[in-house]
Amino acid sequence: MNGRGEDCDGLLDRIESYFCSPRFLSAVGGFMGENASKLAYETQPIHNHELFTKYTAIIDEHMREFIYKNGVPAQAVYAACQAAQSSQETSISLVCLDYLMAALDYDAFIELAREHHEMALEEAGTDMEASSEPEEECGSTDEDHATELAVPVHGFARTAGALNYAEMGSTSAYIT
Repeated sequence: MNGRGEDCDGLLDRIESYFCSPRFLSAVGGFMGENASKLAYETQPIHNHELFTKYTAIIDEHMREFIYKNGVPAQAVYAACQAAQSSQETSISLVCLDYLMAALDYDAFIELAREHHEMALEEAGTDMEASSEPEEECGSTDEDHATELAVPVHGFARTAGALNYAEMGSTSAYIT
């Protein structure tokens, strides 16, 4: 056993499985494919925040679905993610935490989008430097996430360094 507990590990496995499902990856990949090149990475125009808000809505929709289909309280999901994030085990690398953090923290979103954009450019044989400007008109490390934001966003609160659902009572509040 690894300090997080068997129940936590099982839930993390289910969350990770869900976040690696074709349906989820297609939704996020489609969004990033359509929008990562539209982001300005050197400056931060309002258009970037608008795309962040759209990404957050996609993740929120999928989290609601996961919670509903698995009959898991939102608090349990939060606790499992928080335990994994604060774990002393350096080998823990979960896709779900990266995607969730990107929905909770603007800087993490920009970094995730940049990574997607760089991968797309690599596949196309283009250099990121040559393509640093967005294609269309535009309106990190763990230390980078040290500032607490705590801004409610689609049922989440963004708190850098911790995945924190906003004042949750029951999962039914998140299933509409």
